[in-house]
Amino acid sequence: MFTMCGRTAISPEECGKVLEQAQSYMNEYYFTDQSSFLDSAMICLNRIDGTCDKFKDRIAGTKMVVFFLQKKYAYAINSLDAVDAPIFLSFVDVKDIIRDKIRAAEAADNNNFQKQRDYYLDIIRNYEKSIQNNRPRIDSVLTLQNGELIICSPLNSIFPELYYFKSKVSNIDETLSEIDSLQRAVNGNEQYFDYLRDIIRGQKIEVGLTSSRISY
Repeated sequence: MFTMCGRTAISPEECGKVLEQAQSYMNEYYFTDQSSFLDSAMICLNRIDGTCDKFKDRIAGTKMVVFFLQKKYAYAINSLDAVDAPIFLSFVDVKDIIRDKIRAAEAADNNNFQKQRDYYLDIIRNYEKSIQNNRPRIDSVLTLQNGELIICSPLNSIFPELYYFKSKVSNIDETLSEIDSLQRAVNGNEQYFDYLRDIIRGQKIEVGLTSSRISY
């Protein structure tokens, strides 16, 4: 038996089980929209926070999501800052993007839509910078002959979000035009670019902090 930061350490196996229970409560929240499940998830996370170094970043990241769902935005950012490792979405370290998503949600809750738009612009700039820094790799994927391979690739975690945020700061028609321009510039796979256009045209994306859901 030993302690970590004044708390009794528990085994990684026990830590993993409690994390799974917290995630189960979060899933119940997603299905029911009952905030009591978020409270239960946080109780689990607080029980193991500071007791298990192996899962330190995962605990902090999960607390960040719970705080965000509870609209406790300052606590969510504090939890994000407690994550030491990079948070990768495909090849992009999205810590700054996550921070801007949290701040954008807070601005919207405060009816400060100009500030929300500014955070959206920051998100767009971060995505575009990462895309530009990895241009050859990205273009080689966008030109694959099988569109399903692109949709199932890590790259597909970036473009739907990028164009979603673009549609929010301009309009859908301008965003669709940008998608058309990129397809022409790289001679991109028609199936994949039709998929992108369909998502934006129908707003079939639910953007989360660390992932997004596409609906059909």
